[in-house]
Amino acid sequence: MKSFTFSLEKMYHYKEQILNKEKNMLAHLNKTKADIETHIVEIEQYRLNQQLEMQERQARGVNAKELVSFNFMLGNTKHQIDGLRLELIKAEEKIIAQREIVIAASQEISGLEKLEEKQHEEYNKQVAKEEELQMLEYVITSLVRKKKTA
Repeated sequence: MKSFTFSLEKMYHYKEQILNKEKNMLAHLNKTKADIETHIVEIEQYRLNQQLEMQERQARGVNAKELVSFNFMLGNTKHQIDGLRLELIKAEEKIIAQREIVIAASQEISGLEKLEEKQHEEYNKQVAKEEELQMLEYVITSLVRKKKTA
């Protein structure tokens, strides 16, 4: 009897490739989200450092030009942070959607693996049946030969 081959092997490998592609996309989206979060933290830290520096300058005395410049910088950093938070929300939404795609692809692979197991079990049963028939045939042939010689 020929060896076992899964009838949907090509489909299985194709689905595996799709799953790997989708997992890579999810990893890329997670990295993008982490980059945005890092950027937000950096801007917030920069803003805090600038506020501390301005407090020191105000204690020594500051002119109106510096105060206007500082207020502009505060407004600008707030605007940047707000924009990045919107990007972060969009990135999280994309991650959720991509995670669903990965889960669906994983379930398809799992289904194919179960089908392969089932087909392999059927193959093993068929092999066992054929071996049993061969043994039976051998026994019958041996008995017939013994009767002919007797």
